[in-house]
Amino acid sequence: MNPFEQIADQQQNAYSKARDRAAERRLAKLVVKSEADAPMVASAADKERFEKQELLKRFNKAMTARRKALLGGRWGHEVKGLFQILDSLTPSSPPALMSYLAKCQWFVNADYSTRHDILWVIDTAIMTFRIREGLSPFDDGLFDEPPTVFRICRHHLTGAPLS
Repeated sequence: MNPFEQIADQQQNAYSKARDRAAERRLAKLVVKSEADAPMVASAADKERFEKQELLKRFNKAMTARRKALLGGRWGHEVKGLFQILDSLTPSSPPALMSYLAKCQWFVNADYSTRHDILWVIDTAIMTFRIREGLSPFDDGLFDEPPTVFRICRHHLTGAPLS
């Protein structure tokens, strides 16, 4: 051993020796000796799935923030009543939803953004209910069919034609 290294080893404290040993162990782990030691690399399909999961998490977080903003906004009390109806949707609840929307004139006085957000919440609740019931998420009627619940809600909120 080099005499200079011996002196340095004698003068080095236990903390720095432990730090050096840990660094050597980390470097030893970086050397790949077999296929089993190699780090896993995600395939293109896995990367795409991870990206979609991340986007869905961000979307759900943003939508939760929008719901909270609606509840904390000017029309929070009325929105809370609507959410209670939407959270307990059953096959027999569309008339209750329609009558609630017909009675609420606050929609007319609400700003465009609030009406848009309310319409989004209604749409999401209807889609979730339909999926839970084993139906397709969307059921847009044809020209000669009666309007769907969503179209009636949209008509009440935006004044869009029913057909």
